[in-house]
Amino acid sequence: MTTLSVWLHGAHVADLDDAAGGGMASLQYTDEAIARYGLGAPALSVTLPVREDAYSAFESRNWLDGLLPEDKVRTILAARLRLDESDIVGILAQVGRECAGAVTILPPGEDHPVAAGVQWLTDDELAAKVRDLPRAPFGVDGDGRVRISLGGVQGKLVVVRDGAAIGLPLEATPSTHIYKPSPLGDGGTEVWPGLAHAETFALRMVAAAGMAAAEIQVLRVEGRAGVLVRRYDRTGSPPDVQRLHQEDLCQALGLPPTSKYQGQLGSAPTLRHVAGVLDRHSAVPILDKLALFSMVVASVALGNADMHAKNLSLLLDPTTGAHLAPAYDVVPTASWDDVTTALALKIDDASHLEEVTAEHLDSEATSWGIGRVRAAARRREVLDALAVNLQPVHDALVDESGHHPVLDQVLDETRARIARLA
Repeated sequence: MTTLSVWLHGAHVADLDDAAGGGMASLQYTDEAIARYGLGAPALSVTLPVREDAYSAFESRNWLDGLLPEDKVRTILAARLRLDESDIVGILAQVGRECAGAVTILPPGEDHPVAAGVQWLTDDELAAKVRDLPRAPFGVDGDGRVRISLGGVQGKLVVVRDGAAIGLPLEATPSTHIYKPSPLGDGGTEVWPGLAHAETFALRMVAAAGMAAAEIQVLRVEGRAGVLVRRYDRTGSPPDVQRLHQEDLCQALGLPPTSKYQGQLGSAPTLRHVAGVLDRHSAVPILDKLALFSMVVASVALGNADMHAKNLSLLLDPTTGAHLAPAYDVVPTASWDDVTTALALKIDDASHLEEVTAEHLDSEATSWGIGRVRAAARRREVLDALAVNLQPVHDALVDESGHHPVLDQVLDETRARIARLA
């Protein structure tokens, strides 16, 4: 039997007990959590509010599963740790000290998280870590001091950045940024040429249009382009970095990571389900639903068909409630011919990007309880803001990171979508 301790904002808030076996664990809130947050508070998750009774392994599984990477990344990580990839508890015991949000998970015998500093990297060492990502996800190393778990399917390096210096967080040291190198094919060429430029452009467009969005820049390592994204669930600068708690919408809906795309016949997740979470848990539901609608409009205009439930998150504050997290993974997927235009989450009854009209957008928002006139006004506001900022954001990115032909394509296609959706 293994019991792991779950820490949140410096407090021991829960214990995980894998007596049920099978890599799963029940979750029991501590007396300290009950005293600090109160019964019913969404301390760890809106699906696992604080209560006296333990949550069964079945009830806690999807939230815990969401703390781990997906697909091939998990397979590689588990193999490196010599564990079965279904052993959620075993993997978290090894890499749970730095998770998404403010959660830190410790194995038996460790009574509090230890921030052990940063392993600062030279340019050559950073390049070696990036090259080694297919074999060592997140930079998890052989001596066990880099202990990071983060969701998603793309290879990434979780780092601390202080000025120009970049390093790996040791033990429970908070990271500040995520570096995602552009995926390479067998011949060493980019699978999606210009991905780093396109993703940087799209996320900066979201911010320029007035929406909350993570900071992003193109960073080349050994000539290979990638994006360096500042974590929105961290605040402050090294050495005084603080964690903010969050969970993705699969976790908030009680779904496994594999269910991030909309199912058939309207099964979860849908945008309406996401809006329902905001209705139930947001401190100011209408503002968060309008923010969500703005993100949907911007994603369609920018050609992002991959707005799935794990690309949307909540920031959780037990005292002020939940809020929609900033945009953080916006890619104009329509810019590459070999990427599907099927929407990860349907918009009204439109299932493909090219099918979406102004009517679909407004009807979707109306189904969330936003008035049609207000929805149409917000749609036009977002589109107008995008149109005004298209050329300035494009030109600034070219000046900063150089030109890539995909930027001109994204610019032209976004301009055309804006005209159609307005």
